[in-house]
Amino acid sequence: PTTENITASPTSFIPVLKMILAFIEAECKTCTDQTKIQRLFSLVPLPSYRWRHITINDKSILCLSR
Repeated sequence: PTTENITASPTSFIPVLKMILAFIEAECKTCTDQTKIQRLFSLVPLPSYRWRHITINDKSILCLSR
């Protein structure tokens, strides 16, 4: 895949990612050693209600005013 392919049709990669995720989940269910379990990923963004902290200083304000 190239950058042009991904930007032209980003949804064409979702079935491949879904298949990879299903394979990883199957391996995680059969794995007995907790240190060898692979990290799972999400195909869609997960909304969060936790607080986001933003640092406001003179450099960030200067960047916004330009």
